[in-house]
Amino acid sequence: MKFMSNPTLNMGVARMNQRRLLKLSNYSLILLSLVLLVSIFVAYLTTSLPMIIQLVAHILLTLSAAAIKLCYLARISAQRALNLTVC
Repeated sequence: MKFMSNPTLNMGVARMNQRRLLKLSNYSLILLSLVLLVSIFVAYLTTSLPMIIQLVAHILLTLSAAAIKLCYLARISAQRALNLTVC
């Protein structure tokens, strides 16, 4: 555990973790946006599906919207830690 006492190395590890967080949150935002669009389509634009599938789509709609917000907050956190522009 000698490497843990080196602050320069710890900063490198922290930056790598922030980069991983940024990449993960970006990919999650893309995936969750697709899930949101599919759930909107299933919940509101299809009338021939069974009621249980529409109910699941409505629940998924709420959950994916909340998850998108969490991923966006993780993205902002990683960008600030890496001194990148937050937009």
